[in-house]
Amino acid sequence: MAGALAAAMTVGLVAAPKAEASSAKYTVNHYRTVKKYKHGMKATFSYQLPQLKGKSAAVKKTNKNKNKIMSTSSQQT
Repeated sequence: MAGALAAAMTVGLVAAPKAEASSAKYTVNHYRTVKKYKHGMKATFSYQLPQLKGKSAAVKKTNKNKNKIMSTSSQQT
């Protein structure tokens, strides 16, 4: 049995396991913006945005993309 597994590994039939995160830690940041309109009217928009904790490039990229999406969607209203 071990010989068959070793032969399969050398041929490339058995895939190597991929490294995946078992869990992610995050915090939820609360944001509130006030938009002023003509004639003294104003509206308050509040939303929550999760931020992943970590210093890896993938975490930084994910957080940056989430912030970019929220900032563009809040400007469209």
